[in-house]
Amino acid sequence: RERRLSGDLAALIPQQAPTALRQRLVRALDAPAPALPSLASPTSPAGSGTGRQRWHLPRLQAVAAVFIALLLGWLLAWVRYHSSPGDDLARQLVAMHQRALLPGHLTDIESSDHHTVKPWYNGRLDYAPWVDDLKRAGFPLAGGRVEVLDGRRMAVLVFRRRDHLIDLLVCPLGWTGEPALPATTTEGYHLLSCSARDQYLAAISDLNPEELALFAAAVRAEAPSAP
Repeated sequence: RERRLSGDLAALIPQQAPTALRQRLVRALDAPAPALPSLASPTSPAGSGTGRQRWHLPRLQAVAAVFIALLLGWLLAWVRYHSSPGDDLARQLVAMHQRALLPGHLTDIESSDHHTVKPWYNGRLDYAPWVDDLKRAGFPLAGGRVEVLDGRRMAVLVFRRRDHLIDLLVCPLGWTGEPALPATTTEGYHLLSCSARDQYLAAISDLNPEELALFAAAVRAEAPSAP
Protein backbone atom coordinates (compact mmCIF):
# COMPACT_ATOMS: atom_id res chain seq x y z
CA ARG A 1 0.00 0.00 0.00
CA GLU A 2 2.91 2.35 0.66
CA ARG A 3 4.28 1.66 -2.82
CA ARG A 4 0.88 2.33 -4.39
CA LEU A 5 0.50 5.57 -2.41
CA SER A 6 3.99 6.67 -3.43
CA GLY A 7 3.18 5.97 -7.07
CA ASP A 8 -0.12 7.84 -6.89
CA LEU A 9 1.56 10.88 -5.33
CA ALA A 10 4.35 10.79 -7.91
CA ALA A 11 1.77 10.80 -10.70
CA LEU A 12 -0.27 13.55 -9.06
CA ILE A 13 2.48 16.00 -8.07
CA PRO A 14 5.04 17.20 -10.65
CA GLN A 15 8.53 15.88 -9.96
CA GLN A 16 10.24 19.08 -11.12
CA ALA A 17 9.13 22.63 -10.43
CA PRO A 18 8.57 24.90 -13.45
CA THR A 19 11.58 27.04 -14.34
CA ALA A 20 9.77 30.29 -13.52
CA LEU A 21 8.77 29.01 -10.09
CA ARG A 22 12.31 27.83 -9.38
CA GLN A 23 13.70 31.25 -10.28
CA ARG A 24 11.17 33.02 -8.03
CA LEU A 25 12.05 30.71 -5.14
CA VAL A 26 15.77 31.40 -5.58
CA ARG A 27 15.14 35.16 -5.59
CA ALA A 28 12.93 34.85 -2.51
CA LEU A 29 15.60 32.89 -0.64
CA ASP A 30 18.22 35.53 -1.47
CA ALA A 31 16.00 38.41 -0.29
CA PRO A 32 16.30 39.66 3.34
CA ALA A 33 13.79 38.26 5.78
CA PRO A 34 10.85 40.63 6.40
CA ALA A 35 10.20 42.05 9.84
CA LEU A 36 7.00 41.18 11.66
CA PRO A 37 4.13 43.27 10.27
CA SER A 38 2.64 45.99 12.45
CA LEU A 39 -0.52 48.03 12.10
CA ALA A 40 1.37 51.31 12.33
CA SER A 41 4.91 52.52 12.95
CA PRO A 42 5.55 54.53 16.15
CA THR A 43 7.13 57.24 14.02
CA SER A 44 4.40 57.45 11.40
CA PRO A 45 0.67 58.10 11.42
CA ALA A 46 -1.60 55.07 11.63
CA GLY A 47 -2.68 53.80 8.28
CA SER A 48 0.06 55.59 6.37
CA GLY A 49 1.74 52.31 5.52
CA THR A 50 5.21 53.55 6.59
CA GLY A 51 7.13 50.86 8.44
CA ARG A 52 4.93 48.08 7.24
CA GLN A 53 6.45 44.96 5.75
CA ARG A 54 4.65 42.87 3.20
CA TRP A 55 5.32 39.34 2.06
CA HIS A 56 6.76 39.11 -1.42
CA LEU A 57 4.43 37.54 -3.99
CA PRO A 58 6.89 34.74 -4.85
CA ARG A 59 6.99 33.68 -1.20
CA LEU A 60 3.22 33.59 -0.99
CA GLN A 61 3.10 31.48 -4.14
CA ALA A 62 5.71 29.10 -2.80
CA VAL A 63 3.87 28.69 0.51
CA ALA A 64 0.58 28.13 -1.33
CA ALA A 65 2.18 25.51 -3.60
CA VAL A 66 3.58 23.59 -0.62
CA PHE A 67 0.26 23.79 1.23
CA ILE A 68 -1.68 22.51 -1.78
CA ALA A 69 0.77 19.62 -2.27
CA LEU A 70 0.47 18.61 1.39
CA LEU A 71 -3.32 18.86 1.25
CA LEU A 72 -3.54 16.69 -1.88
CA GLY A 73 -1.24 14.10 -0.33
CA TRP A 74 -3.30 14.01 2.86
CA LEU A 75 -6.58 13.68 0.95
CA LEU A 76 -5.20 10.87 -1.20
CA ALA A 77 -3.94 8.99 1.86
CA TRP A 78 -7.22 9.52 3.70
CA VAL A 79 -9.31 8.19 0.82
CA ARG A 80 -7.05 5.16 0.37
CA TYR A 81 -6.70 4.15 4.03
CA HIS A 82 -10.13 5.14 5.36
CA SER A 83 -12.22 3.04 3.05
CA SER A 84 -15.21 0.97 4.09
CA PRO A 85 -14.92 -2.69 5.19
CA GLY A 86 -16.49 -3.70 1.88
CA ASP A 87 -13.75 -1.91 -0.06
CA ASP A 88 -11.09 -3.62 2.05
CA LEU A 89 -12.67 -7.04 1.48
CA ALA A 90 -12.85 -6.38 -2.26
CA ARG A 91 -9.14 -5.54 -2.36
CA GLN A 92 -8.31 -8.73 -0.42
CA LEU A 93 -10.36 -10.83 -2.82
CA VAL A 94 -8.72 -9.23 -5.84
CA ALA A 95 -5.25 -9.88 -4.39
CA MET A 96 -6.24 -13.47 -3.59
CA HIS A 97 -7.54 -14.07 -7.12
CA GLN A 98 -4.44 -12.53 -8.70
CA ARG A 99 -2.18 -14.81 -6.64
CA ALA A 100 -4.24 -17.81 -7.68
CA LEU A 101 -3.74 -17.01 -11.35
CA LEU A 102 0.01 -17.48 -10.97
CA PRO A 103 1.23 -20.88 -12.22
CA GLY A 104 0.73 -23.62 -9.65
CA HIS A 105 -1.48 -21.57 -7.29
CA LEU A 106 -4.95 -22.18 -8.72
CA THR A 107 -5.94 -25.33 -6.80
CA ASP A 108 -4.65 -27.47 -3.96
CA ILE A 109 -6.91 -30.27 -5.10
CA GLU A 110 -7.87 -30.54 -8.77
CA SER A 111 -11.12 -32.38 -9.34
CA SER A 112 -14.52 -31.83 -10.92
CA ASP A 113 -16.18 -34.23 -8.43
CA HIS A 114 -17.56 -32.42 -5.38
CA HIS A 115 -17.61 -35.75 -3.55
CA THR A 116 -13.82 -35.65 -3.83
CA VAL A 117 -13.32 -31.96 -3.11
CA LYS A 118 -15.59 -31.69 -0.06
CA PRO A 119 -13.89 -34.49 1.98
CA TRP A 120 -10.49 -33.00 1.11
CA TYR A 121 -11.27 -30.04 3.38
CA ASN A 122 -11.73 -32.33 6.40
CA GLY A 123 -8.92 -31.59 8.84
CA ARG A 124 -7.76 -28.56 6.87
CA LEU A 125 -10.53 -26.24 8.09
CA ASP A 126 -12.48 -25.99 11.32
CA TYR A 127 -15.79 -25.82 9.44
CA ALA A 128 -17.43 -27.77 6.63
CA PRO A 129 -17.74 -25.54 3.54
CA TRP A 130 -20.55 -25.78 1.03
CA VAL A 131 -19.26 -27.63 -2.05
CA ASP A 132 -21.15 -28.57 -5.19
CA ASP A 133 -20.60 -28.94 -8.92
CA LEU A 134 -22.47 -26.47 -11.14
CA LYS A 135 -21.75 -28.20 -14.43
CA ARG A 136 -25.45 -28.42 -15.27
CA ALA A 137 -25.60 -24.61 -15.17
CA GLY A 138 -22.47 -24.28 -17.32
CA PHE A 139 -19.97 -23.72 -14.49
CA PRO A 140 -18.04 -26.96 -13.92
CA LEU A 141 -16.06 -27.36 -10.72
CA ALA A 142 -12.28 -27.32 -11.26
CA GLY A 143 -11.12 -27.95 -7.70
CA GLY A 144 -10.45 -26.11 -4.47
CA ARG A 145 -7.77 -24.66 -2.25
CA VAL A 146 -7.26 -23.08 1.18
CA GLU A 147 -6.59 -19.35 1.54
CA VAL A 148 -5.71 -17.32 4.61
CA LEU A 149 -7.62 -14.06 5.03
CA ASP A 150 -7.45 -11.99 8.22
CA GLY A 151 -5.47 -14.79 9.84
CA ARG A 152 -8.15 -17.45 9.20
CA ARG A 153 -8.01 -20.46 6.90
CA MET A 154 -10.91 -20.35 4.42
CA ALA A 155 -12.15 -22.51 1.58
CA VAL A 156 -12.00 -21.28 -2.01
CA LEU A 157 -13.75 -23.26 -4.74
CA VAL A 158 -12.66 -22.83 -8.36
CA PHE A 159 -15.15 -22.96 -11.22
CA ARG A 160 -14.70 -22.54 -14.97
CA ARG A 161 -16.68 -20.76 -17.65
CA ARG A 162 -15.01 -21.31 -21.01
CA ASP A 163 -11.54 -19.75 -20.57
CA HIS A 164 -12.56 -17.78 -17.46
CA LEU A 165 -11.96 -18.82 -13.86
CA ILE A 166 -14.23 -18.03 -10.92
CA ASP A 167 -13.00 -18.05 -7.34
CA LEU A 168 -15.74 -18.64 -4.77
CA LEU A 169 -14.81 -17.91 -1.17
CA VAL A 170 -16.88 -19.98 1.28
CA CYS A 171 -16.64 -19.25 5.01
CA PRO A 172 -18.90 -18.86 8.07
CA LEU A 173 -20.95 -15.68 8.27
CA GLY A 174 -19.14 -12.83 10.02
CA TRP A 175 -15.63 -14.08 9.37
CA THR A 176 -14.91 -11.46 6.75
CA GLY A 177 -16.41 -8.61 8.77
CA GLU A 178 -18.65 -7.78 5.81
CA PRO A 179 -21.79 -9.97 5.63
CA ALA A 180 -22.94 -8.45 2.33
CA LEU A 181 -20.66 -7.38 -0.51
CA PRO A 182 -22.68 -5.60 -3.20
CA ALA A 183 -21.98 -6.34 -6.84
CA THR A 184 -18.95 -4.26 -7.68
CA THR A 185 -15.96 -4.01 -10.02
CA THR A 186 -12.42 -3.57 -8.68
CA GLU A 187 -9.27 -3.41 -10.82
CA GLY A 188 -11.14 -4.99 -13.72
CA TYR A 189 -12.53 -7.91 -11.69
CA HIS A 190 -16.22 -8.37 -10.92
CA LEU A 191 -17.37 -9.38 -7.42
CA LEU A 192 -20.65 -10.32 -5.79
CA SER A 193 -21.75 -12.30 -2.77
CA CYS A 194 -24.62 -14.03 -0.99
CA SER A 195 -25.19 -16.12 2.13
CA ALA A 196 -26.47 -19.68 2.42
CA ARG A 197 -26.64 -22.21 5.25
CA ASP A 198 -25.04 -19.73 7.65
CA GLN A 199 -22.09 -19.40 5.28
CA TYR A 200 -20.80 -16.41 3.35
CA LEU A 201 -20.03 -16.90 -0.36
CA ALA A 202 -18.16 -14.28 -2.40
CA ALA A 203 -17.36 -14.76 -6.09
CA ILE A 204 -14.66 -12.94 -8.05
CA SER A 205 -13.76 -13.29 -11.73
CA ASP A 206 -12.94 -11.41 -14.90
CA LEU A 207 -16.07 -12.99 -16.35
CA ASN A 208 -18.58 -10.39 -17.54
CA PRO A 209 -21.14 -9.27 -14.90
CA GLU A 210 -24.11 -10.83 -16.72
CA GLU A 211 -22.63 -14.35 -16.69
CA LEU A 212 -21.31 -13.90 -13.16
CA ALA A 213 -24.88 -13.12 -12.14
CA LEU A 214 -25.93 -16.42 -13.76
CA PHE A 215 -23.25 -18.14 -11.68
CA ALA A 216 -24.63 -16.53 -8.51
CA ALA A 217 -28.13 -17.71 -9.45
CA ALA A 218 -26.81 -21.26 -9.88
CA VAL A 219 -25.16 -21.10 -6.45
CA ARG A 220 -28.43 -19.91 -4.87
CA ALA A 221 -30.34 -22.71 -6.61
CA GLU A 222 -27.97 -25.41 -5.30
CA ALA A 223 -27.58 -23.97 -1.80
CA PRO A 224 -30.93 -24.08 0.05
CA SER A 225 -31.94 -21.17 2.28
CA ALA A 226 -29.81 -18.74 0.27
CA PRO A 227 -31.39 -15.27 0.54
